[in-house]
Amino acid sequence: MKYLPHDDFARRKMLSAIGASEEALFSNLKKSPVKLFPALSESETIDLISDLQIPLQEMESAFGVGNYFIPPAVDYIASRGEFVTSYTPYQPECSQGTLAAIYEFQTRICELTGLDISNAGLYDGATAVVEAIRMSCAETNRKEILVARTVAPHIRRTIMTYAEPIGVTVKEIAFDHKSGMTLKKIEELSDKTACVVISSPNVFGVIEEGIKDIFCAAQKNNSVAVQIFNPLAVSIFPTPFESGADIAVAEGQPLGIPLSGGGPFLGIISARNKFLRRMPGRIVGKTVDADGKTSFVLTLQTREQHIRREKATSNICSNQSLMALRAVLFLGIMGKTGLSELARNLKKKAEIESNGKRIFSGEIFNEYVVRGKDGFILDYPEFGEISLKGVTR
Repeated sequence: MKYLPHDDFARRKMLSAIGASEEALFSNLKKSPVKLFPALSESETIDLISDLQIPLQEMESAFGVGNYFIPPAVDYIASRGEFVTSYTPYQPECSQGTLAAIYEFQTRICELTGLDISNAGLYDGATAVVEAIRMSCAETNRKEILVARTVAPHIRRTIMTYAEPIGVTVKEIAFDHKSGMTLKKIEELSDKTACVVISSPNVFGVIEEGIKDIFCAAQKNNSVAVQIFNPLAVSIFPTPFESGADIAVAEGQPLGIPLSGGGPFLGIISARNKFLRRMPGRIVGKTVDADGKTSFVLTLQTREQHIRREKATSNICSNQSLMALRAVLFLGIMGKTGLSELARNLKKKAEIESNGKRIFSGEIFNEYVVRGKDGFILDYPEFGEISLKGVTR
């Protein structure tokens, strides 16, 4: 049986239905106090009950890097048949529930990023970055992009996979090997640059302190500022809007989506209004029907399934309503307070655990880089060989 918390309105309604007051309902307990555990959060309660159970098998799993606590209510609601079996809502008169959930998802993402628009979701964070680059090239009519070397290797490889066939040149921005942050002054910026892509927190877990200055320089060059962000970090760090980003992208997996042998994932993209016609996929809008009742429709549909192929903005996007629903449920259940508390805890634990171990001096969130047995950082040649004594390239 799943536990679903109730708000004050629901409690009053239940008490009214049984004709009792809260005082009367718990009067026996007050007469004979019961020794209870101190108040615990949901995650602490689950841990306590798990400890009290007799373990059937002792085992450890390496899964879950980037996979955080998920309230059980998310699993319970998202597992309902009408959500699990839903697909693209082509017929709005039959899909109001799905469309309403997607609209809520778009709204929540705009609140997280501070930007104006968001869509119905993309496959994953890496291809969301590719979509941001395609939007930038179309908007500026340029074919060169700058990507920080502190962007995760799998994202950079995805960018290269899509860039070459469409004739886009990719250049890298160096980073400071002491702080782990991207260099503020970008020598490679030119009149050919379509966009500048930076991740904050970056692959090293470091917050990019100079991101606003970099984005300002890019926009003065008529280039698009693209930020890869962490959807949990924005509750305690500047939002993409506050950092000056034009387009913000993220992997939505931390928002209540479990890792099940490599997926599923959820691509998040949000942008300023001027990119509305460049956005991939679908955007759900809110309107009224013939009777004046609130209703939801697919306002913009830019995939080749819906319009002429030559007019489509992308064909690597899809309806992610189930994953988007999980994100909405997670954000709704956690609330602003719970989300910021979770983020602060992640940051605090990372700082405590990394004390005296990590390589880079920059402020971190959630994760950090430590020295390997041979003194080198990570196992990616993209970063060069950073030894205990410094740069050895």
